[in-house]
Amino acid sequence: MEFLFQSYTRTGSIFLAQTQDRLISLKRISSRLNVIGIPCEIVSPRRVAELHPLLNVHDLVGAMHVPEDAVVSSADVALALASAASQNVMLFKAHLTSHSRMPGSSGPYSVRPPDPPPEKPVSRSGSNC
Repeated sequence: MEFLFQSYTRTGSIFLAQTQDRLISLKRISSRLNVIGIPCEIVSPRRVAELHPLLNVHDLVGAMHVPEDAVVSSADVALALASAASQNVMLFKAHLTSHSRMPGSSGPYSVRPPDPPPEKPVSRSGSNC
């Protein structure tokens, strides 16, 4: 599974609001993200300029900053999951919608050991089927 984590790059993100309506929308999104455990904050145009000095902030009313946002290569994730499945090492329950985590996990996926194989049925005569 080392391959999967090599393609994970924490970038952070800034969602810009040029109107008051967009800022209200970002506040709602921020509230939902904080409830599910994804840290984010509404920031002023001045803070946006500190976070990303090359941005022109003269027409902004605010922004939402998600410091732990990240990108992964979908091809690398698919390859890692296929490799693990073919080795029958772990079962993965992927939940790949953006900005969501599985309940009780610290990441967008959970890993558990595979279920034990079912026992072979035994016929009435006592021999294996």
